[in-house]
Amino acid sequence: MAELSSDPIPGDLIEAFDQVVRFVSDWRPPEPEREVRLKGTFYTMSEVCGLLGTSGVLLPADIFDRLSSVYMDASHKYLSEKLAADRTYSAGAYCLLKLIDDRKAEYRGR
Repeated sequence: MAELSSDPIPGDLIEAFDQVVRFVSDWRPPEPEREVRLKGTFYTMSEVCGLLGTSGVLLPADIFDRLSSVYMDASHKYLSEKLAADRTYSAGAYCLLKLIDDRKAEYRGR
């Protein structure tokens, strides 16, 4: 019988998400979304977030802390609150995706 993993998220996907967390803090449109290499294929920041959309695995403290610092501004307080209430990769991915979408919408509205 195969041993069950306590972390169902592949390590390379965790690393890709960690890169996205670092990239999004200083990314702004009209710059194209940054890409992360995962298993030989490049994925946009949004695509990486989509790959984690249903994961109930808890975020490690370092990634949680970085994510929390991204959302400290008043315009994204609800994302900080969501993340504080649900410290999973799914919630983190949702928050990052929402931030990316908000930045794109703000740029289009200028």
